[in-house]
Amino acid sequence: MSGLDPGYVATSDNEIIVHLADNALTGTLPESLTNIKNLYLNIVGNRFKKVPQSFCQQADWMNGLVGELESPCHAIACPINMISDSGRSDGTETCTKCGNMESTPFIGSYSCSHSSLEINVLKSLYQATKGDQWEENQNWMDYTVPICSWYGIECAGDRLDNNTITAINLGDNSLDGSMPPEVFEMPFLRNLNLKENDLVMTFGNIDKAENLESLYISDIDLANIDGIGRAPALKELHLTANELRGKLPRDFWALSDTIEDLYIAYNSFTGTLSTEFGRMKNLVNFYAYDNEFTGSIPAEFASLPNLQNLVLAENKLSGTLSEDFSYMPKLIVDSRQALNYTVRYRRSRMCQNSKGSILTTITLPERSHLTS
Repeated sequence: MSGLDPGYVATSDNEIIVHLADNALTGTLPESLTNIKNLYLNIVGNRFKKVPQSFCQQADWMNGLVGELESPCHAIACPINMISDSGRSDGTETCTKCGNMESTPFIGSYSCSHSSLEINVLKSLYQATKGDQWEENQNWMDYTVPICSWYGIECAGDRLDNNTITAINLGDNSLDGSMPPEVFEMPFLRNLNLKENDLVMTFGNIDKAENLESLYISDIDLANIDGIGRAPALKELHLTANELRGKLPRDFWALSDTIEDLYIAYNSFTGTLSTEFGRMKNLVNFYAYDNEFTGSIPAEFASLPNLQNLVLAENKLSGTLSEDFSYMPKLIVDSRQALNYTVRYRRSRMCQNSKGSILTTITLPERSHLTS
């Protein structure tokens, strides 16, 4: 800012109003502004780093708020790392500190930025998984370009943004190592795709992934899924081909309120299919072929109003399929090969229910395309 006549003096009776809000102004605010005794200086939403201390001694400025507030400078603009809806304090609205791992680079900010957190997390991910050996790593670790232009990164805005990461897509990209747990702390992350990598992952802090809806971790080095049930918003979970063994973990039932698509094919799960599946009222797709499940298919599956694909082929299931399944017009069932079932209303390879809808089989995916 420049151009003010240094010899200009305004009396306290003559208020001068300067509106410069929401531009991209930078530099140092001129001390000569203090020659104006009664000034309303609106500079929020710019790129200034500091309010000169001399401004904070001008008691008549900002309609007298500089002289009234306990923190006089806040009447002009909230300092770095503090925010308010107006970018300043007006006596009723105060400047508040940004949260942990948040920041604002300029005075007079309306919201805190998570960009420093996001950059640090991406840096940790790159270093922990041998990023220099990835198949694709375009722009990674180049801080002269926005992180939203780094390979596999999607943001709420566009590729010129430097924060608000919503998706990380690094599937089948030769990641080798352990995923830093801080990835789950990224505040805007909705989709995480790390499938088909030599990647170790744990879920100790997945409860911090408040917006994570889709998690693709098929065919990685996954020892177990302990803790995954604490994901607060997870809708789509891909766990195909992870050599998971034993009975279905209780973590699945903890996802009942949110899960819509669950893929656990090509593992070695054993035991019976639990009646707890009846709690998954939002479930649309359940792919569990090529496991070691035994017993019958619980009738609770037939109570799921949104279920469309129930794929249980290549297990050791037996028994009689509940007639309730015939009242599910959206349902497609694949129950071929190692599934020994008595199905009523059989007509060739189709079953027609009393409402005229069809239950039919779908093609089992080729093993070469086993992850989804």
